[in-house]
Amino acid sequence: MEVSSHISHTIPTDPRIPIRSPDRSDDGNDSKMNVTQSNPLPQSTTAFTVEQTIQNTRARLEQHLKQNATSSEETLQLAMDVVNIPCPLGMKYARVDIPKLLKDNYTLQGPNTLPVLKAALGILSKYGGNLLRENRPSVWRCVRFSNEIFRNKVDNVVGSREMLKLLGYTQAIEDGLAYPDDVDEPNIKEVMKISADILIAKCEVDAVMSNTHQNPDMVKQDRKSVV
Repeated sequence: MEVSSHISHTIPTDPRIPIRSPDRSDDGNDSKMNVTQSNPLPQSTTAFTVEQTIQNTRARLEQHLKQNATSSEETLQLAMDVVNIPCPLGMKYARVDIPKLLKDNYTLQGPNTLPVLKAALGILSKYGGNLLRENRPSVWRCVRFSNEIFRNKVDNVVGSREMLKLLGYTQAIEDGLAYPDDVDEPNIKEVMKISADILIAKCEVDAVMSNTHQNPDMVKQDRKSVV
């Protein structure tokens, strides 16, 4: 699926430098920039720093994750909006240390790093999505390491169990991780942030694999030539 960008290539990488919302020209008139109608950027001439742009775009993504399926086209577009912001890789993520995740797995997986990570992140994204549902699956409270999909596609990634713990699976049980007995519900705000991190990372990896990443040098700088 081809996902369009909403973010201009000219956003400065220095978070202290103010930038303008890319849907307006400097004189306040509508610019001719093509923006997908389903996801318009704020109609404002207010100057934003890179950090504010990331925060605002992530906030929209996190709310959308709470209200919609993680695999919807609009959700993926919002994740790509974050991917396409030209800034150091780690700035885009709230909880998961993605540069470390890439480096650790490249050391272990070598040339297979990207496809292995893409598969694992896709499944972890579904775990997060299940936690955000009003009607969660009956087995939401635990993840079994013996599950064939988890064993073959997730547990082979360095850091996958740490991401499960961030999602709330902090109690060690026989053959897996679970939500503690004294925790009735997931921390929705935290799960939103972590699920956003995971989905953004999946889209980041996918864009590099398909040679469609708009800022590959930023990614390569942080992960030391993983690609």
